[in-house]
Amino acid sequence: MKLEYLNEFITLSETKNYSVCADALYISQPSLTRHIQELEKELGVPLFERAARGVVLTEEGNLFIPLRKGTGRVIIRSATPKNL
Repeated sequence: MKLEYLNEFITLSETKNYSVCADALYISQPSLTRHIQELEKELGVPLFERAARGVVLTEEGNLFIPLRKGTGRVIIRSATPKNL
């Protein structure tokens, strides 16, 4: 799991829009889409539901939301298919 993909997941969960997220991260929208798909494939669960005007977190996506600390450290609350 690449740390940059986790950062992209965090940003997409905040912006709820692929284009806005890609712009904020200075990457292309197709690259962001591919990274999120790779993360979902690795975890074995969908993290977002695509909607006409953006995305919403799935139940699994909500379980995977990182908790940011003031120190900049990221602590991940994750659920895999084995422990859901």
